[in-house]
Amino acid sequence: MPPLGDADTIRILVSTDNHVGYNERDPVRGDDSWKSFHEIMCLAKEQDVDMVLLAGDLFHENKPSRKSMYQVMRSLRMNCLGDRPCELEFLSDASENFQGAFNHVNYEDLDMNVAMPVFSIHGNHDDPSGEGHLAALDILQVSGLINYYGRTPESDNIQVKPVLLQKGRTKLALYGLSNVRDERLYRTFRDGKVKFFQPSVQKEDWFNLICVHQNHHAHTETSYLPEHFLPEFLDLVIWGHEHECLINPRLNPETKFHVMQPGSSVATSLVPGEAVQKQVSLLSITGREFKSEPIPLKSVRPFVMKEIVLSEDKEAKKVARKENNRTEVTRLLMTYVEDLIEQAKSEWIESHQDDIDGDEEPEIPLPLIRLRVETSTPDGGSFDCENPQRFSNRFVGKVANVNDVVQFHRKKKTATTSRKADDAAAEADMSHLATLDTVKVEQLVRELLTAQSLSILPQNSFGDAVSQFVDKDDKHAMEMFVNESLDNQVKYLMGLERDADLDDEDEMHQSLQNAMEKYRTQMEDLFSKGAVRRTRGKKRFKPKPDGWDSEFDGPWEDQPGALIHSDNEGGDPNEEEAGEDGTERPTAATHGRGRGRGGRGAASSTTTRKTAATTTTKTTKKATPAARGGRRKQAISDEEEEEEDAIMLDDDDSVEEPQAIASDDEDSQALFVQQKRPSRARQLAASTTTSSRRGGRTAASPAPSSVTAAASSTRRSGRAGAKSTQQTTLSFASQDNSTGAGKRNAPRPARGGFAEMSDIEDDDDDAFEPSYAKLFAAACGLASTAQAVHPLIVEGKDFVNSVTKDRFQIIGVDYQPGGSSAFKKTADPLADKDACLRDAAILQRLGVNAIRVYNLAPGLNHDDCASIFNAAGIYMFLDVNSPLTNGALDQTAPWTTYNHFYLQQVFGVIESFKNYPNTAAFFSANEVINEASVEQAGNYIRAVQRDMHDYIEKHANRSIPVGYSAADVRPLLVDTAYYLSCDLSNSTSSRSDFFGLNSYSWCGDATYKSSGYNVLTQDFKDISMPVFFSETGCNNVRPRVFSEIEAIYGPDMSQSLSGALVYEYSQEKNDYGLVQINSNGSVSLLVDFDNLQKQYNNLDLDAITKANSTQTSMDAPTCNPDEITSNITKSFDIPERVDGIDKMVEDGYTKNIHVGELVDVTSTKLSQDVFDSNGNLISDIKLNILSEDAVNTPSKSSSSSTSSDSSSTSPSGTSSGTAAATSSGAASSLTAGSVTGFGGLVALALMAL
Repeated sequence: MPPLGDADTIRILVSTDNHVGYNERDPVRGDDSWKSFHEIMCLAKEQDVDMVLLAGDLFHENKPSRKSMYQVMRSLRMNCLGDRPCELEFLSDASENFQGAFNHVNYEDLDMNVAMPVFSIHGNHDDPSGEGHLAALDILQVSGLINYYGRTPESDNIQVKPVLLQKGRTKLALYGLSNVRDERLYRTFRDGKVKFFQPSVQKEDWFNLICVHQNHHAHTETSYLPEHFLPEFLDLVIWGHEHECLINPRLNPETKFHVMQPGSSVATSLVPGEAVQKQVSLLSITGREFKSEPIPLKSVRPFVMKEIVLSEDKEAKKVARKENNRTEVTRLLMTYVEDLIEQAKSEWIESHQDDIDGDEEPEIPLPLIRLRVETSTPDGGSFDCENPQRFSNRFVGKVANVNDVVQFHRKKKTATTSRKADDAAAEADMSHLATLDTVKVEQLVRELLTAQSLSILPQNSFGDAVSQFVDKDDKHAMEMFVNESLDNQVKYLMGLERDADLDDEDEMHQSLQNAMEKYRTQMEDLFSKGAVRRTRGKKRFKPKPDGWDSEFDGPWEDQPGALIHSDNEGGDPNEEEAGEDGTERPTAATHGRGRGRGGRGAASSTTTRKTAATTTTKTTKKATPAARGGRRKQAISDEEEEEEDAIMLDDDDSVEEPQAIASDDEDSQALFVQQKRPSRARQLAASTTTSSRRGGRTAASPAPSSVTAAASSTRRSGRAGAKSTQQTTLSFASQDNSTGAGKRNAPRPARGGFAEMSDIEDDDDDAFEPSYAKLFAAACGLASTAQAVHPLIVEGKDFVNSVTKDRFQIIGVDYQPGGSSAFKKTADPLADKDACLRDAAILQRLGVNAIRVYNLAPGLNHDDCASIFNAAGIYMFLDVNSPLTNGALDQTAPWTTYNHFYLQQVFGVIESFKNYPNTAAFFSANEVINEASVEQAGNYIRAVQRDMHDYIEKHANRSIPVGYSAADVRPLLVDTAYYLSCDLSNSTSSRSDFFGLNSYSWCGDATYKSSGYNVLTQDFKDISMPVFFSETGCNNVRPRVFSEIEAIYGPDMSQSLSGALVYEYSQEKNDYGLVQINSNGSVSLLVDFDNLQKQYNNLDLDAITKANSTQTSMDAPTCNPDEITSNITKSFDIPERVDGIDKMVEDGYTKNIHVGELVDVTSTKLSQDVFDSNGNLISDIKLNILSEDAVNTPSKSSSSSTSSDSSSTSPSGTSSGTAAATSSGAASSLTAGSVTGFGGLVALALMAL
């Protein structure tokens, strides 16, 4: 027989862990993953291989974005399809290797021309999930682009059957074991539940190759796949999941097979294993022999990593014992990073020598750099290191990972306990974990419930549902099980005949328990016999909400509230299917439309069920969060979805459906129900029906309970034995009295007013006369309205109260719970009413008067949150940009993002917040100008500010300041401020009204001089606009003591700067938080909160609020390019508007935008717990509603660590525990404990009557 040759050689390109879609939103690295994958596919075509073999994690996510799917499908189609015949002969049963609609190998499909097939298993990133248990690879297989094999439908009973291929005389048995959770797979192998099948004939002639995707190394005793678990008949193992490239096959001396670990094709973490050169392998199999040829990838971004120990570095040792050695340490580390950058460049050039044209300068991609620094000082001294992110940002434009170049760490201290004892304890723990690993989910549930007592849910069905949730990743398994079980139990109990003899309550309770126990036992018996299983039919989901973007928000079907549990849920509330017992449930509904707070009225739904002798009327309250100028779907508030008391009426007393009457007043704030009085029965029905709540706000008076109680009366009829109860309910409307252009810069007057009371027959002589009732209602209305702080304006270099003309000094906090990564089109920090109420109360206690919010979705309703912060006396400084695509100016190419898509976001935020008087200002951009930005960045910032100013002038009822937030890049800082503040005769509206500075130069116990604050003070002393710290609060020293607060508001700086916003409110990954927001919504104050509060309480508020006449009269200088000495642009040519921006400025942009309006704040009690820094519950914390123009201020007596009465801890701007109101500009308050002002006197007089 002649020797085997090329005609008998199967050539395979082997790759794994491509992670397409990794970091795809990064402006620099977003395309790295698919570019390297495309290079791999092009290499395969260029090398004319027979097939491509992928060992898992083709995608970075199991639900890849459309962009990722597009790039993969494009590359596969470009390289895999063609006229060349595939020489591989398929010998196995395809139906056993491939599942799905097309269960055959793709190159044998008569409808496709596949020249180069791709075989792939799934990894832990692109594994199947959800309904149908489908993976992203299933989409590629059904499209005919890959062959998805090696599935593991049962993780505790795995059968591995090979794909049998042959070319010439070479036979290949291709095995695949897709990813299974390591601990579970370890258990399955150990229990002998993994079975490998071999070809039935000529076993010795087959080359056996397997792809696995598991941990290769033992992180714990069972969290990996030991090589000796795999069968010894294998010849080669392709190991996926591990990213370090160990491309040369290694022989396992025990099992005698070789192991190849190709590693990833893109770096997904900055660790040493990822810094190894990325390669793929060209595998040639001839008979039972193989050879591997590594091929380096050239499209991979260069990555260089270095670790240094400062205590061993000669230069670092010299500065370790110096005080304030941050500058020297930073300079030293910068030299290391610069060296690494040069090293990365030289290595890239060396690896691309063949591709570089000698006449052209090569375009070297920005490298990944990681400098790992140990900062321990065993010999004494200390290293004052700069914030890692701030340090990393120094290399913008030089590296690809601009936020994590450096990583500081300290050497771990050696343990003092006995090592032997630790080893013994660890061994015991591992043995215990090993025994736990053999337990199934169902058994764990069974053991858990042994000590429990389930009254309703069947135990074995419960275990089955948990198993589905864990094993099959069925997100709705538990939800469906609980709802179905409860539904069936209720139907069973409703079907029982009522026992008329059981008058005793205990007997009735016991009878009910017995019936429930009987039904549960029956269901468990049926389940154990296999007669009943949890419903696994097709799930039905509610319609996807408008504005839901699956690309960013995730699949709607995976959301907990998406599943429909009943036939009429999620559908028309006025349509209900017939009951299962055959009885009809006719529904009569009336829809009222009112002119509520800027929107559509609520739809009131009434369902009537008739029986033989009685009629039961049930009214379900609906909440309608609608607002004027915007569109919103109707929603049901969880805490307000209530049922009214059922009233039994005779058939003769028909109940007439209430008709909703819309107020003719454009600013009417409530819906009123007109009720007729033909009979006492009708009056009884009407008097026990309260007015519906609207959008979380009741139409009744939100005044304190004592006042409301006084407005309600319960009277008995003069006839003996009569038990009818009548209640008078006061409903208040809100009126907007501001008219004309003369009040554009003034806040809107208090939203007050009242509605007429329903006329109710009453024989009592002591009832309120109508006039008194109306007057009393008006007095209460004054106490319930949302007060407006006065808007801020800019005069010279100060923020000034537009009415009182007092100088406003910012005492604030940066507020973005969840960070920018948590921002979505459907959720932002000012759209969650409960969270805003909680945080406003906490911020009041801290003593701040302003917050900065970075990312906002203009399509959401911000009325509640804006009104809450307004009532708290807190202004809002708002960024108009978004972290989403085209949501901000690109500093490297701003002309690519300056378009109508970007301005839709900008103008949308303006529309959403322009009507709130506590909207202090808008930030046009944040840190766009720095070392990495192009010269034109400043021109485009001024263009955006021009557009914003023009839009506000055209569409807002007052002037709102617009400014910029700058990075603390000292060489550029003064010139940036000058460039943005100077006056252009041909573009006056493009200048900044204010200048924010993100500075972290004061750390720990720094001083006015060591921090450089003295330089900042001098630099901005004569600037013609307000300057303030838009971010501050270095965290290199923990806990933060905030000693800079005294300097910022002291005599040296307070006349140059207008205060500061401390970064940041909530604890995020960057470790700057003042509070920790827990997963259940509760908040724990941190030590940083206490320290900052103490600093605020020591401020001299009178001194810092006094206006300086020279400051408020300062004019902007005329722009002069000669004044700019740094490398920012000297050009003042402002770009013209493009792409329809002019039309938006002229006509306004309100598409899918909620135009905000203040609403009444009716609740001050928090629904979440707040704990002090010692973990103690703060029981008295609540929102204090301030009177008109009362701005929140620090309080000398406030303390976050004690649980004292709220009246003693309220900020100095509050009336102790009051809800404030205004009448003709005079503030008044009305509470249970204190009554002041005109409205209060009227109320007292009426109560005396």
